[in-house]
Amino acid sequence: MLGDLVERLGELSPDQRDRVWELISTWKDTGPIDSQKATLRERIRLSALTRRRRHHKLDDGDRNCAEQAYALLAPRNPTGRHQWLFASQWVEESADELEDEDLDFQSREERISRQRRDALKEIWAESGPDGIKELCRSGDASTVIGWHIAEIQTRIERRVKFVQGMLAEQSIGLQDKYGKCVEGFLARLDLPARDAVLEGLFANSGFDEDGHIRLLVYAPFDSGTWKHVDRLPMPLKQRYWEVVTPRRGPHDASAFSTFVDELLKVNRPCAAFYVAHLDWERLDSLRLIRLLMEVATNGVEPSGLYRIDRYHVSKALDSLEQRGDTSRDELARLEFHFIEILDDTDHGIPNLEVQLSESPALFMQVLALAFKRNDGGEDPTEWQISDANNQDSIASAAYSLLTRAGRIPGTRADGRINLGELRTWLEQVRTLTREYGRIDIGDQMIGQLLSHCPPGEDGIWPCEPVREAIDDIKSQEIATGMSIGLRNARGATLRGKGGTQERELAGKYRNWSRELSFEHPFTAMLLEQIATSYDCEAIWWDNQENVLQRLEY
Repeated sequence: MLGDLVERLGELSPDQRDRVWELISTWKDTGPIDSQKATLRERIRLSALTRRRRHHKLDDGDRNCAEQAYALLAPRNPTGRHQWLFASQWVEESADELEDEDLDFQSREERISRQRRDALKEIWAESGPDGIKELCRSGDASTVIGWHIAEIQTRIERRVKFVQGMLAEQSIGLQDKYGKCVEGFLARLDLPARDAVLEGLFANSGFDEDGHIRLLVYAPFDSGTWKHVDRLPMPLKQRYWEVVTPRRGPHDASAFSTFVDELLKVNRPCAAFYVAHLDWERLDSLRLIRLLMEVATNGVEPSGLYRIDRYHVSKALDSLEQRGDTSRDELARLEFHFIEILDDTDHGIPNLEVQLSESPALFMQVLALAFKRNDGGEDPTEWQISDANNQDSIASAAYSLLTRAGRIPGTRADGRINLGELRTWLEQVRTLTREYGRIDIGDQMIGQLLSHCPPGEDGIWPCEPVREAIDDIKSQEIATGMSIGLRNARGATLRGKGGTQERELAGKYRNWSRELSFEHPFTAMLLEQIATSYDCEAIWWDNQENVLQRLEY
């Protein structure tokens, strides 16, 4: 109750505030235990002696009263007296610090560190490791406590005994608190000192297998720890890599290879990706390819623990492409597996698009993965998906590729489209789609691919080679696919009133249709169909606008 009142002093009158301080003094005389005094003392410090004081609109008189109450409630037990220094990782600034316009935060951190070390020395001198445990239980700064204990306890025997005592705790609730303390303790030691502590613990601790694993899991995630892991029997070594929490750090190329290999062995590719993703250059190409393939295809690791961000996948593929030692086939395979998340990334699917535009057989295989035959026939074995669990995801990826690929077959390095190569590709693809029972859907997907072509030299879409090709084939399904692809590429629009935008588009495509009606009648028919569809859409938006106007009245 007193703590609640202190936190609401700004809402009380001056007389009521004085009454609160009197109540605190009276309560102290009733003989509360140290933990109760420490709790109220910390609430006074946070509410009246830190930045919150300004928010609560407390004056200097309140601050003086708070300082007196804070001193009055100082626990006799040093653990309670210094608990505020270890309540959390960050010690909130005092009122004096906030009023110092020239506050040097680096100097402040050094001063807080000195205060913490002095406090821990006092607690250790009076209560020993039990006082440290009590301090860990009472706050959320166990890692900081362990860090400073490593600074003040320099004898190897005491260090070993301290870690042994912290890890001997069996209570699930306290294991983590004490484990974090051990984590901070071991992180503070340099490599020779850490080796000495670990050697001493393995030689004399009496830990069971679980104890050994817990010790190594709390040790820094680096090669200095892994050499101790390598000495374990194979089952324990595997358990370490199954349960350790990977951490980023200044890992060298050798360390990158080690943790990637070991985490992949225990089916944790996303964990390995999480640690490696900030510095792909430290990972050789073969391992990076394997890692990406495992991330894309390994479904054993629980989902949601490590987020795979599209940006970092794109950067990994960029890194592989820039090295020049990875084949286009390998890059295209990776792009296919990540196609769902590569949309709108810098990398995109360039290798996959090139392969699709150069290989009619690949286009047919992708089409077969996305759509079933319509003639009841049997596809080649290599086109069939043997893994039923991945069937839907592979089919979805294949469909995404067919609808997103935008490189027109026959495209040269300068961007021009060679009509002969385009015709050859179309002829071969349509022969395959007819042979494998997918001619109609194949033509639609061809049309969606061709819809990505640029305008011609005369400014009319589609460009001249595509006009010639579709006029030769005269497939209504190709025209349908081109219309669908064109409209999908339009994306979201900012709406004005009614169907004005659509009428303008209809007029544009109708004018183009008239200009091409003599030389390219099939293309002209396609453009007229697109214009008609926009006419219908304009009428719909007009009707929608009329309905909204009537509803307003």
